[in-house]
Amino acid sequence: MCRSTQLLFNAKNPEKSNIPGDFLNEFMPEKFPSALAFQTSTREAGKNANDKSKRYWNDINQNLQFEAISKDRVKFFNDGGTQNISLVGRGDFNTDGLEDVLISSRDSVEGGSYFNFRLFALSVNEKGEWQLIEEFKH
Repeated sequence: MCRSTQLLFNAKNPEKSNIPGDFLNEFMPEKFPSALAFQTSTREAGKNANDKSKRYWNDINQNLQFEAISKDRVKFFNDGGTQNISLVGRGDFNTDGLEDVLISSRDSVEGGSYFNFRLFALSVNEKGEWQLIEEFKH
């Protein structure tokens, strides 16, 4: 969490926000960039990142089940894999004047030893489209 603390400390106050109110919801996979997809293989992730047809999270992970844990934390899961998504903070992380969000994804496989923690800075453009600013891998 040191990286998230540094990002939040250095964030500027945004001049404007395009972030919708309750954005941590069951529709995230349809709107969020494909970088958030649950992928246990570096090779698979690289292949998907270069595939222009895989623009959104649900282009990679389909049939996800959803559970709201709290206002700032949700869970997505399917056969064997779980992603716990949490809102870490808000601010202008890339100094463009627009509000951005910092979210974490804790990925794990049921019955296995795989665990991955990822941190994402995301923003919403004028058209209402979610965009990845940066992914921070731990």
